[in-house]
Amino acid sequence: MPDFLGNFEHLTSLDVGGNQLTSLPDFLGNFEHLTSLDVGGNQLTSLPDFLGNFEHLTSLDVGGNQLTSLPDFLGNFEHLTSLDVGGNQLTSLPDFLGNLEHLTSLYVNGNQLTSLPDFLGNFEHLTSLWMSVVIN
Repeated sequence: MPDFLGNFEHLTSLDVGGNQLTSLPDFLGNFEHLTSLDVGGNQLTSLPDFLGNFEHLTSLDVGGNQLTSLPDFLGNFEHLTSLDVGGNQLTSLPDFLGNLEHLTSLYVNGNQLTSLPDFLGNFEHLTSLWMSVVIN
């Protein structure tokens, strides 16, 4: 990604999905006003810690990458209404996702999940759920 993008510190929405990114540049950490971030469809194997500073996020798409786990800070996104972690290599969903009580859309399909956590039953605002479970 070109460095000049770091100058757009007032961005509220950023979509860099569908590229071949293997990491995210540090200057993205300056985008404190982001409410929507799409980094789906890349080749990310982990998410950088600076994403945890995006306290205003309402929509996060990290689907279609190569994630095998999710960082703890995702559980702190109290305003998040849409989360896409589908199409990764997750074998389970971490309990801290249960903190995201305002979710209306959750995409967990296309992973290696063998079961679904009980906390999914607590998402009283959920209107869309995409999931798949691998049965052995």
